[in-house]
Amino acid sequence: MSPTITASLGINRKVSMRMQKVHKATLTLTLAACLAGEASVALAQAREYKFDPADKALWDVLSDSGTPEAFHSYLDIYPDGQFADEARERLQATEAKPTDEIRTLETEDSQKSAKASIPKPPPHRRQGFLGVELTAAASGETDQIRQKGALITEVSQMGSAAEAGLEVGDIVVRANGLIISEPRDLVDVSSRIVPGDIISIELLRDRRREQVSLPLGDRFELLWREAHLGKPSSMYSLYFAFRDGNGPNKDLDAALDWLHRASEAGHARAHYSLARRYQLGRGVEKDLSRALSLFEKAGEAGDGRGMYRVGLMHRRGEGTVKNPALAAAWYRRAIDAGEPRALTGLAYLYRIGEGAPKDYVKARRLYGEAVARNQRSAHLALARMHLRGLGGPKNADRAVELLSKAVELGHTRSMVVLGQLYVEGDQVRRDRPRGIRLLRRAAAEGDRTALRELDEVGVTAYDPLELQQLLAKAGFDPGPLDGKPGRKTRSALQNFQKVAGLKVDGVPSLEMVLALRKRVESRAGGE
Repeated sequence: MSPTITASLGINRKVSMRMQKVHKATLTLTLAACLAGEASVALAQAREYKFDPADKALWDVLSDSGTPEAFHSYLDIYPDGQFADEARERLQATEAKPTDEIRTLETEDSQKSAKASIPKPPPHRRQGFLGVELTAAASGETDQIRQKGALITEVSQMGSAAEAGLEVGDIVVRANGLIISEPRDLVDVSSRIVPGDIISIELLRDRRREQVSLPLGDRFELLWREAHLGKPSSMYSLYFAFRDGNGPNKDLDAALDWLHRASEAGHARAHYSLARRYQLGRGVEKDLSRALSLFEKAGEAGDGRGMYRVGLMHRRGEGTVKNPALAAAWYRRAIDAGEPRALTGLAYLYRIGEGAPKDYVKARRLYGEAVARNQRSAHLALARMHLRGLGGPKNADRAVELLSKAVELGHTRSMVVLGQLYVEGDQVRRDRPRGIRLLRRAAAEGDRTALRELDEVGVTAYDPLELQQLLAKAGFDPGPLDGKPGRKTRSALQNFQKVAGLKVDGVPSLEMVLALRKRVESRAGGE
């Protein structure tokens, strides 16, 4: 049954109770025509059946709706009726109401309805939450008082922060008397306070200090409510909450559900996170085509990481046909968006001449820009260009400097390359012990090239002295710490293997060194 017919039948029941002398079916037809906006038809029906006695009954029904259409319909039928003046006044009032005011009222009504339908959140650990999003205060925003702080970038309208009058642009500099130098400081203070308890904060607003005290809300409950009301960033936060067990218990299914919801709601970082899962097959079935599509969505939403991944997949032909030229275009977009890895990607294309003309000079310049932004792989790539004299003169000293920096940053392949240089003495002064240490470090990270290099050099993949030192730290006496494992070292290793539940053979190996490292680190952490 259509809405108009349903409404007209409801109106007919109201009118018939008030006017028993009026023909029910005819009045229903007239009122239905009014509600359908067919005023001319209604007017003809009224004149044909002489409905003047129905004036009050029609007004009683139509005036209840309070809409301009209802008052127009009444005046079309009864332009000189006993309620005509009131109808014109109310019509003028309703038509004069601002559209945004009506929209605001409708929004408030829809929010009230939505809040009433929000399901109860699952059990969770309660954490104090201010109800704001933060970033570090930029240089210059607090310089006049020589103090850093946490800049408020968003205030939840459902939290106590909004009720207390906190605003976007406020800079929190103290909380419960503690100095706030960065957002993490404020998060740490808030998380240690029970929801409902009061937090006192000092903030800067237009360079003036103000004191505000307010009760903290519960972080998970606030995110839960906002997510169910359709806030994408809160949906994405719930993904991490369930993934990491930060509040509720760990629940990968729930985490992935919220990640999908955030992505469907258009959240750029959610697109990226979900794409990585489909790319790697983590928690979902591996699907490179879907991963590429999601990376593209993230990129189109302005996420530089997404742009870089799209370029990388087009360069490799993952989830699509290999297209270096398209990869170069996406890399350029990513560079403009501030993604440093794209500098390395585009430099590679210039170096090999795919998707862009071969140009060693441009490649070296782009690698240099990436190095300035601490891209580890760029250090290795630029070092190789210096060693080979590509795009400029050979410079072994600069190459060693770049590789050493990459090693400091934990880049395993740079450990291998630098280790080979020192062992072989190629373009650098030979330093075999140092080279072996680097190769062993890379081998401990699982690098197979390092293992092969050590085998060719004729040394073990583990450091015998380190093995003895670790046994001693773990509480097993290996005898003299001389780097020459003997009977006592093997006996100590057997005792460790028994305690650790490993195969008891007393054979030193890289695996034993790694197991001992783990044990020593865990004991240190426990202390």
